[in-house]
Amino acid sequence: MTLTLVSERDSELLGFAHSVVDEDAEWGTLLDNLHVRHGARRLGIATQLMAATAARLRMRTTTSPGLSLWVLENNAPARRFYDALGGHIVGSGISTEGGGSEPALRYSWPHLDPLVSYLQEQ
Repeated sequence: MTLTLVSERDSELLGFAHSVVDEDAEWGTLLDNLHVRHGARRLGIATQLMAATAARLRMRTTTSPGLSLWVLENNAPARRFYDALGGHIVGSGISTEGGGSEPALRYSWPHLDPLVSYLQEQ
C-alpha cells in the first residue's frame, strides 16, 4: 500500500510526499520521495508534508510504527532537515536512482509519536 500527499496552492503543485506503507518489517514505512519545487522551498512545505505523513501513518495499524528514508550522503541540505526533525542515521548503502551509483544514508524514526509531537510544535 502507498500513501501520497500533495501540497498545492491555487491549483499549482508545490510538493509531494510518497510513502510505501510497511515496506520493511524492521524499519516500517519507507518515505520513498519527498520533493518540493525549487521556487517553493524554504516555505515550510517539506515540514508540513512530513507532519501530515507522520500523522496519517500513526493513525494506521502497521506492522512497525516507524518511518525511514534514504538520502544521498552528499545532500547536505536534506541531511540538515532530517537531523533537525530528529531522524537518526541507522545505515548506509548505494543509491542507483537515475542510473548512477552514489553513497546514501538511511534515516529512521523508530516511533512516530516524537516526530508528530515535534512537528506540531513548529
